[in-house]
Amino acid sequence: MASEAVSTAILIIAGVIVATAIASAIYSQASLMGSAMRTVLKASEDRIRTEVRIVHLAVNSSGGTSHLLVFVKNTGSRGVSSAELSRSDMYIGSSTCSDAYLYSSEPVGGRPTWSFSIIDVDRDGVWSPGETAVVRIFNSTAINPPICAKIVLPNGVVHEVLYSP
Repeated sequence: MASEAVSTAILIIAGVIVATAIASAIYSQASLMGSAMRTVLKASEDRIRTEVRIVHLAVNSSGGTSHLLVFVKNTGSRGVSSAELSRSDMYIGSSTCSDAYLYSSEPVGGRPTWSFSIIDVDRDGVWSPGETAVVRIFNSTAINPPICAKIVLPNGVVHEVLYSP
């Protein structure tokens, strides 16, 4: 009888330990899932609030060098930092946006690069909603119309336009 009581007690204690371990594992996984869901929701909200539009293209041949100007308007509901904008991708080409351009604040000897300046109306250093970024495309060869321009922000927001003067 006493041995049955000890055996039962040992089994109850083992069952409680196993149940606690299982509950801890489930809680840990649920916590990880919650964290992952919050990250995904934040990224989705960021993409929903971000929107840009290429509003105009022009060729600037002043100062002895020719470059393409791309005017991009922030039409979303959140600001884009200069650091984020410099991590964006620019694609330019004749009729298709097939050539990738590297970001560089200055032209790099014959390499296709781009730089930008923000028409910062509120002077906060951020590309705020309603403001325009002027993107300068430097290329060693001429880009003939029709010109395709595409901007891809780091969060995946894309806008593309085919421009025929």
